[in-house]
Amino acid sequence: MALLADTNQLHASVVELYCHEGAEIKYLTKQDWYAGDEHGRGGIYNFVTKRGLCWVRSKISLTQVKIGPTITWKYPSVVLEGDESLGEFHSVALTNNYQQADTRTKMLLKGKYTRSIIISKGISSAYSRNCYGGLVQVMLGADRAKSSSQCDSMLVEDTAATNTNPYIQSKNPSAQIEHEATTLKIGEDQLFYFQQRGIDYENAMLVMIVGLCRDVVDDLPYELASEIKQLLSLKLKGSVG
Repeated sequence: MALLADTNQLHASVVELYCHEGAEIKYLTKQDWYAGDEHGRGGIYNFVTKRGLCWVRSKISLTQVKIGPTITWKYPSVVLEGDESLGEFHSVALTNNYQQADTRTKMLLKGKYTRSIIISKGISSAYSRNCYGGLVQVMLGADRAKSSSQCDSMLVEDTAATNTNPYIQSKNPSAQIEHEATTLKIGEDQLFYFQQRGIDYENAMLVMIVGLCRDVVDDLPYELASEIKQLLSLKLKGSVG
């Protein structure tokens, strides 16, 4: 846990995962470090590189929930070297005040019948910036490879910003690649609907944000999912409206 200081601190790390034939790795990261004050002073600079290598019939699943650092640069990648291997990346990034989050995922499909799944959820409020960029690269030998990407963003206030920059490169004509991206703005009619049923503004906002992140949060262990929902509530408390 980082100290509440008006100067910036640095966290830089490299994570390497090696998944043998028939093995499975699940790697979860939850970060709610100090994000600085409401004026953007202080907080953590978080620079992380993650990379994994999958062999035959193996699976690497990366899940990350970012609620804290002032600036986050996180670049996970998975190389699907072996046939019938699977790479998954699930991400939730909530930014507030003057936070900045930049996540760039790389999936490299090399083996036959390989699969990759990317699900990214970004929520931006106040004056924050949230950016997602992904590269899905299918090599010539990746016969019948499949890839799907789903990138959803939500703007809580007009002063926030979000960007989605997907890149797809395929050298194999038998590959099946899907990409979907949406950007939502919370409207007054939606909030009015909740308030008419006795749900206050902040709780209504939390319900909509948790609903956006359902695809990621529902796959987490119950205790961790409950903790993340509480952290989302605390992060937004008093900062929207």
